[in-house]
Amino acid sequence: GAMVITDNNALELLTLSLLETIGQELVIAGQPRLNLLEVPRLIRIPAVRIEDAPKLPPEAVEALEKATAVQ
Repeated sequence: GAMVITDNNALELLTLSLLETIGQELVIAGQPRLNLLEVPRLIRIPAVRIEDAPKLPPEAVEALEKATAVQ
């Protein structure tokens, strides 16, 4: 299924350390403080949508984009 993480103004760290696959879409939206995303084992995601997460570093976004490329 999809994983949706939205509208949490206090969230600064998101750790998905045991997650390897998301069946549909990963949505991260409305996270103005999110500045650290840990996804060390994430291998495959069909789609990623990131909105309103201005502090999330480009490297974190790139890691998620790599997981979408592996299909």
